[in-house]
Amino acid sequence: MRTAAVPVTHSQASLYFAEAMCPEEGAYNMAFAIDVEGPVPDAGLVAAAHRAYRAIPALRLRLGIDDVSGEIVSWFHDQLPDVEVVDLDGAGPDAVADAVDAATRRAIDIDEGGLARFGVLRTGRAAATLAVVFHHLVADGLCHMPFAERLARCVVGDLPEDDGRDYVGLVRRIRERETRAAAELRGVSFARLPEDLLARTRLPCRRDGAVSRGGRTVVIVDAGTTRGLRELARRLETSLFKVLIGAVHHALPADDDGGASVVCTAASQRPAGGEADSLIGCFINEVPLPAARYGSDTVADIVLREGAGWHADLRRRDFPFAELARRADPAGTSAARLDSVMVGYRKLPRTMRWTGAGVTCRAVLEQPFPTPKTEISLRFLDRGDTLECEVQWGRGLVETAGAAFADELGRSLAGAGAGAAAGAAAGAGAGAAMVAEVAK
Repeated sequence: MRTAAVPVTHSQASLYFAEAMCPEEGAYNMAFAIDVEGPVPDAGLVAAAHRAYRAIPALRLRLGIDDVSGEIVSWFHDQLPDVEVVDLDGAGPDAVADAVDAATRRAIDIDEGGLARFGVLRTGRAAATLAVVFHHLVADGLCHMPFAERLARCVVGDLPEDDGRDYVGLVRRIRERETRAAAELRGVSFARLPEDLLARTRLPCRRDGAVSRGGRTVVIVDAGTTRGLRELARRLETSLFKVLIGAVHHALPADDDGGASVVCTAASQRPAGGEADSLIGCFINEVPLPAARYGSDTVADIVLREGAGWHADLRRRDFPFAELARRADPAGTSAARLDSVMVGYRKLPRTMRWTGAGVTCRAVLEQPFPTPKTEISLRFLDRGDTLECEVQWGRGLVETAGAAFADELGRSLAGAGAGAAAGAAAGAGAGAAMVAEVAK
């Protein structure tokens, strides 16, 4: 049974088309793995998956193209999904991670197909993992904590069914804001996005037609450097996020005579505060944050010069990104894209744990993406005392480009943190950002 179709947000439509154009299978897939300790049989975990499916409307979401209007529309499909049960007892410590990774890399058919699939991985008599692989259209990173919590609650207890009325209501409100923003700002020149921006933007070591494996590395920012970066944000009267954006720009190539660089971030379209903060769904829009570049720039120079403009850019988060992309590259001939460098920032604990009815559930909140969605994708994870940045690079860069950029980013972060810490109170010294290679 399916509900009536309704138009999606412009941002969701952009993501739908981005998936269709992406050459990498599974690039927009994510996964949660809920480790379960306790006397829960396989049938109980299958039932938990079905409870989650009924309680979280985004898991029932389907998208397709309306035959009459040609618009992307969505609806809810209520048929319970099949849940694969796999016996991994005795298969080794990496068996669950390998199985989840393989499932995440398999393509999800977003054209009228289910956007989520469940699996039960049995690792012992009283140990198993409930895994859910889902498309980015199901959830954005801003709702990972409530998403994981609701999955766990379906294991240790129950959640009421949700008919999706609040979800559809939020989609309609966001779409109205997007339509209004497009109408009100259509005549604005967007001087910060000149037509030659992409022509003046250079990615590190990019080569047209290059085919490499891509890769992934993590930049670990130690406690001293993290304190220094927070001190720099305080001195500049800005946010840590803008300091990190400045560091990314600083790590990108720049011409001495005034070039340009542009990074994109995913900004929430949820209303500030209220119940929408915990509504599971993908309610984000890409926002480009450009910067003029000079060879002598420090991170602080970039943030001081560009921070007010980034603030204004973020206030326009409802303007359809597709139109911004067309304005930056009206002829469609540039080798680079407006979102060639994507940056995310999340405040997240490393893991979460829940207990109830003699059962303990544990989830790692940030699973690696199987492949990068753009030439360079970065995720800053704010752990409180320290920062981590996952750096992924795609096959459009030569083999060494991604690792070289990660090294440069580590130096930019360390330099900015050390510079601020040097002028702070005694004892607040900064160390160096370290790059730990995780996988290629």
